[in-house]
Amino acid sequence: MTTIPNIIHFCFGLREQTEPFLLVYYLAVMSAKIVNNPDKIYMYYHYEPFGPLWELLKQHIILEKVELPTMIRDKPITHAAHKSDFVRMEKLIERGGVYFDIDTISYRPYKDLLNNECVLGWEVFPTHICNAIIMSKPNSEFMTIWDSEYYNYFKSDGWGEASVQLPAILYHNHASKVKVLEDDYFFRPSHYEMEKLFIRTDVPIPENAITLHLWESMRMDIIKSIDLQWLFDNKDTLYSKFVFANRELLNCIPDFERVQFLENKKIFENIYNNGIWNDNNPAVPFSGPGSLIQSTAEFSKVLNEFIYKNGCTSVLDLGCGDLTWIPETPFFKDDNIKYTGVDVVKSLITSHSNKYPTKTFLNKDITLYKDMEFASIIIIKDVIFHLKNYEILSIFENIKNKFKYLVITNCKNEVNSDNFNFYQFSYKNLHIQPFNKSHKFQVKVGDHPTSQSEYIYAHDDFYE
Repeated sequence: MTTIPNIIHFCFGLREQTEPFLLVYYLAVMSAKIVNNPDKIYMYYHYEPFGPLWELLKQHIILEKVELPTMIRDKPITHAAHKSDFVRMEKLIERGGVYFDIDTISYRPYKDLLNNECVLGWEVFPTHICNAIIMSKPNSEFMTIWDSEYYNYFKSDGWGEASVQLPAILYHNHASKVKVLEDDYFFRPSHYEMEKLFIRTDVPIPENAITLHLWESMRMDIIKSIDLQWLFDNKDTLYSKFVFANRELLNCIPDFERVQFLENKKIFENIYNNGIWNDNNPAVPFSGPGSLIQSTAEFSKVLNEFIYKNGCTSVLDLGCGDLTWIPETPFFKDDNIKYTGVDVVKSLITSHSNKYPTKTFLNKDITLYKDMEFASIIIIKDVIFHLKNYEILSIFENIKNKFKYLVITNCKNEVNSDNFNFYQFSYKNLHIQPFNKSHKFQVKVGDHPTSQSEYIYAHDDFYE
C-alpha cells in the first residue's frame, strides 16, 4: 500500500507574468502527467500565466490561486523563488504528493518510490539536498521537522539556506525518516554543467534518471529560446533526448507533425540530392549499394515466392526510395497485386508516378503516416536504421492492424543508439530496448555477423 499519494504539485506565477507560458514549462507538466498518470495535478499561482500553451495546458490541471507569502514570522519573503519554497512545503504537508519544479521534465515513472514516507534527492552530497523535486505523504515526520526549523535557517537575502542546506543537515540526524536518492535520479547534470544539458551532443541519459532538472536560473536565455524548431535543431542534446524519448509527449506539442515532416524532408532530400548514399557513383543507385539488383537477388526471390504462396494481393512499401530492385519482381509487374510506394522525397515520388502510372505513389513521411489502407504485406526494407527510436516506434504504432505480414530489416547491435554517422545510419536491433520484438518471424533472409538481415513477420507475432 502506498503512503505517498499520486498527486502532482507545480507552483508558478508568483510574480507578475509579462511573457507567454514557455514550451519548457508546458512539457514539464505534460511529461509528469504522461509518465506518472497522477490522480490530480495542482498548479498553484497568484498571477495567472497566459499564452497558447497555457490555454492548452489548463484542461489537464487543477488551478488553485494562493496568496503571496510575504513574511515568515518577522522575516520578509521578497524573492519569488522563496515564495515558491514556502508554498510547496505548505501544500505537501497538507496534501502529500509529488512536487516538481516547473523547469523539470519527467522520464521514468516514480511509482516504485510511493511506498516511502518522504523522498528527496542529493544535489551535492553530503551538504545540499535540492528541493526541486519532493515526494512526501501528508504530515510526514521529515517534512514536519523541516518546516519547524525553516525559520531558523531562512535568510531573506540568501538563497538555499533553508530550502537546500537545511534538509541535508536534518538528514544526518533523521536518516530513517527520509529516503534521499543519488543525484543521477533527479539532478544530474548539476547547475554548473549547463553545457551538458543544452549544448553538448555526447551526453547520455543518466541510467537511473526519473526526471531532468534544467536549473533555469543559470541559463534563462536558453530556456526562453527553446521552441519546437530548437528541439529539432538541437535534437542530440540531453534535454532534447528527454523530450524525444516520449512519443506521447511529442504528440502533445502543437505543430509537431508539420515540423517533423519538414525536418525529415530536409534530411532525406539532402541525401538524395547530394549522392550521399551512393557516394556520387553513377553505377550505384541513389538509395545506396544495398539496392543493387545483385545485392537484393536472394531477398527478392524469397519475397516474391512468399507473396504468391500466401495469396498477398496488396503491397505497401514504406520508404520505397529510388525503386531500383522492386520493378524487376514478378509481383510488381502483376496487375492483380496492388503496389503502393511511400517516400518523403517528393522528386522520387514524382519520378515514380510518371514512370509507373498504374502504381500508386505517395509523398508522405512514413513516421507520421497513420491513415494507410490495409495491405496484405508491408515492406520496410533498409529504413529503420536511418530513423530515431521514437520515429520507429511511431511507425510500429501507426501500422498496427494494417497488415497481415511485415517485411523489415533487423541488425545485431547491442544498443539502439540514435547517434547517426555521415550516412544517417545507426544500427537498430528489433529484439532489444526500446522495441523488444519477438524472434517469431516466419522467414529470415541473410545472416550477416554484424550487419542486417530481412525478416518476414506475421502481424500477431510482431505485436506479441
